[in-house]
Amino acid sequence: MPEQLLNILQVCLLVLLYLFFLRVLRAVWSELRIAGDDVVSAVPMGGRRERNAAAIAVANPTHLVVRAPENLAGSTLPLRGVVTLGRSPTATLAVEDEYLSQHHARILGDAEGWRLEDLGSTNGTFLNDQLLGGPELLEIGDQLQLGGLIVEVR
Repeated sequence: MPEQLLNILQVCLLVLLYLFFLRVLRAVWSELRIAGDDVVSAVPMGGRRERNAAAIAVANPTHLVVRAPENLAGSTLPLRGVVTLGRSPTATLAVEDEYLSQHHARILGDAEGWRLEDLGSTNGTFLNDQLLGGPELLEIGDQLQLGGLIVEVR
């Protein structure tokens, strides 16, 4: 009986190890894939798109105000081009927070206004206390939460 029990425990341990490695690979793959997307989207806009972004800024929100964490509270960030939020030093708003992904979310201007989209983060992005399911149009007064980072749209 003890030998059979040891064999079962060995199989369980192997299964758990494989599941752990698959989870790690998935997380690394997600971070690498998102980093590649941001490199493409960080190219400056030109021509007609730039004029559209300027027109959007007049009728829609113009900046973000950080509410938390406390050390950044009150900081403002203008909405221009592509705004990225995350832990990465290359993010437009980089915050050291263990609950943020390297490239957690981004805000893009389009013909309708400024859109918030989650970049496949592990812990999700919240817009007005609702988990973001897909890209959402931002309005003045909206509150974004990503880990411990809370930002208000102005």
